[in-house]
Amino acid sequence: MSKDERYIQDPIIKEDAEIAYDAQEERRGKYLKRLAQNLKDPEFRKIEGFPIGTDDAILALSDPPYYTACPNPFLEEIIGNWQEERQVIREELGLHDETEKSYRREPFATDVSEGKFGRIYNAHSYHTKVPHKAIMRYILHYTDPGDIIFDGFCGTGMTGVAAQLCGDKKEVLSLGYRVDDEGVIYDEDHAISHLGVRKAVLNDLSPAATHIAYNYNTSVDNKAFEQEAKTILREVEKECCWMYETWHPHCDHPNRVKGKINYTVWSDVFRCPQCGKEMCFWDVAVNLEKKRIRRNWECSKCNTLLSKNPGKKSGALRIERVLDTKFDIALGLAMTQVRHVPVLVNYSVGKKRYEKSLDLHDHNLLRKIESMDISYDFPIQRMPKGSESRRNDDTGLTHVHHYFTKRNLWVMACYLEKIKRSNNYNALMWSLTSIVEGSSLLNRERASGIPSKLSGTLYVSSMIREINSIDFLTRKIKKLSRAKLRNVDRNILISTLSSTNIRINDNSFDYLFIDPPFGENLMYSELNYFWESWLEVFTENQPEAIINREQKKDLDDYETLMRKCFVEFFHLLKPGRWMTVEFHNSKNVVWNSILDSSIKCNSDFLRIP
Repeated sequence: MSKDERYIQDPIIKEDAEIAYDAQEERRGKYLKRLAQNLKDPEFRKIEGFPIGTDDAILALSDPPYYTACPNPFLEEIIGNWQEERQVIREELGLHDETEKSYRREPFATDVSEGKFGRIYNAHSYHTKVPHKAIMRYILHYTDPGDIIFDGFCGTGMTGVAAQLCGDKKEVLSLGYRVDDEGVIYDEDHAISHLGVRKAVLNDLSPAATHIAYNYNTSVDNKAFEQEAKTILREVEKECCWMYETWHPHCDHPNRVKGKINYTVWSDVFRCPQCGKEMCFWDVAVNLEKKRIRRNWECSKCNTLLSKNPGKKSGALRIERVLDTKFDIALGLAMTQVRHVPVLVNYSVGKKRYEKSLDLHDHNLLRKIESMDISYDFPIQRMPKGSESRRNDDTGLTHVHHYFTKRNLWVMACYLEKIKRSNNYNALMWSLTSIVEGSSLLNRERASGIPSKLSGTLYVSSMIREINSIDFLTRKIKKLSRAKLRNVDRNILISTLSSTNIRINDNSFDYLFIDPPFGENLMYSELNYFWESWLEVFTENQPEAIINREQKKDLDDYETLMRKCFVEFFHLLKPGRWMTVEFHNSKNVVWNSILDSSIKCNSDFLRIP
């Protein structure tokens, strides 16, 4: 944030704040220069898991020394300072060296159940996420204030959030614990811990993950953040709002009134394999009265029984997609893609919502948008190799920009261009990545009228809900502002590299919370490419611990990589300390590979049913 955006009125406090801000910016500038020097070193870029991206892109995302969108070269330096702070905190709590040497904690044997909801959990989507309150219970059980925690597969950084909120009395009380005046935490009448922040080092192979984690764990001036984001959004709206306007046909006024489009439903077009009759899936398969999709229906021309996915005994023929050849201006190529047609508009006039079929103005508007060029840069990368990332190749969705309608792509590109000039770029970029999935063709329309996205896939449905990206971004900015941690110091270090070689001294951590990749359940690097194409920094997937045919990794390769990670974790963990592993996979062979890999550590396992 810029110091001009601060909302401090007292002259003395304001002057102190400005001095502190200037010192912080000077310090950050020095670390940026040091990071830039590291990026010029070919050996630094050879570190396993070093992300794919230019120096400028990596530096733009980074906030050194606490977060780097590459291996963090400042970890040892900051952890050394934390160790000194830890000793002071332990002495204040009466936890002297004798207590350190005699550290004993029984395995955490209490059932943990925390809902996947709340201002923090739902702010930014991710493929899998452990609620921070669940992690807090483990941290409070195994650690004391000032202890340093490590998460080698940090995802969205919920371990960091949990570590910091262990110092928030209100948050600890919400777990059902009691806190006395001395800061001792009780579970009923049993003292279990002390109130106080724990520090955390977070690592992930994915730049998208560490970018999200950084923003979850870094406080900002929420009022300044919202004000700047809304100012930029007003500029975007001024340029793009006409793309989401529609005429209201049910109007008692002598002059017609325009409404604001909330969302548009698009449907695939198919043809009968028997007679070639074209049909809109929405028209033939959706039963709005019963709110369900018809499994079978008859062709209106030849009466052949048809289905999108015919069962073996149904006797129905499989319908064929209608494909159109279009010229892709961004690529300079002719592309063959599935035909989507708009079938329904949901819009608002004032505070009332309405629905209608598209009229001539709506169709002309869409044709006008398609005929125009977007004057801003946007991602046009080919989707990476992989069964998940290229699952839509047969429908012509081969590049990143194909997953967005023209107007939503325009809004996002316009917003991206304007936030590049901001001192608050990272937080504003977080707001952009938070709408990428919801603004894309992955947002499917269902017969029930409730939209959804199939988690953990890039599946594009035959019915798509295209939302108004301007409105979506407006709502997200409010949610992200509320999700930001308030008044937290720099208690989190974030690095982006492989967990097979963290590059930290042995015996550095007091506790590990690990949520490893789930075998072949999720193709993280393929899924995260969707976000990373906007960030311009990409996962180096060679050391990615998954089972993946395209990467030629089977169960043995997965186990080998996981074993390397857990050997590293064993060396990083202090003797006699604990590691918690949260894991889910329906295949016992995958579960056993994780169990075998972590056998050297004192570990408890949180196995999700």
